[in-house]
Amino acid sequence: MGLTGVCLVVRGAAGGFNVSHTVGDLLAIVGAAAWVWFSLAFSPVVGSLGMWRATGLNLGIAGLVLLPFALFEAAYNLWWSGVSKEAWGGLIYAAVVGGVVSTALWGRSMVRLGSRQTMVYAYLEPVSAVVIAAIVLGESLTAIQAVGALLTLAGVWLASDSGIVSK
Repeated sequence: MGLTGVCLVVRGAAGGFNVSHTVGDLLAIVGAAAWVWFSLAFSPVVGSLGMWRATGLNLGIAGLVLLPFALFEAAYNLWWSGVSKEAWGGLIYAAVVGGVVSTALWGRSMVRLGSRQTMVYAYLEPVSAVVIAAIVLGESLTAIQAVGALLTLAGVWLASDSGIVSK
């Protein structure tokens, strides 16, 4: 139910169906699969090293892998004087809150609640992204996306400890 809802949220955008969206959707699915693998692999590391050490190790490795690409882009394709204070603030916020804090809390949840209880809430990400885009950016929410959001919320509720499935 949750997966069907997410598919409706993602594919129900006002722009309709086209090849470029399909490629993006497939990349999102591959990314979701990678996130599942990472979550299952990260949980034991958090259990043995602790939340903050495991998060530091994770982000350090990711930084080393991504650093060559970032340096190339920064050296050849970035107009440094055109980067606003707001953009720097957004970068710092994304790195600290979106990177460090969210990864630490995710790992802590995997250890304390287990993978099933933690992973089910990943279904809420596309729903919250569409709602935030509607509120902040003024994007329109289609009827298909609204139905998809309701199905997603119902699926998360059913799979959670408070839902029918777990009782």
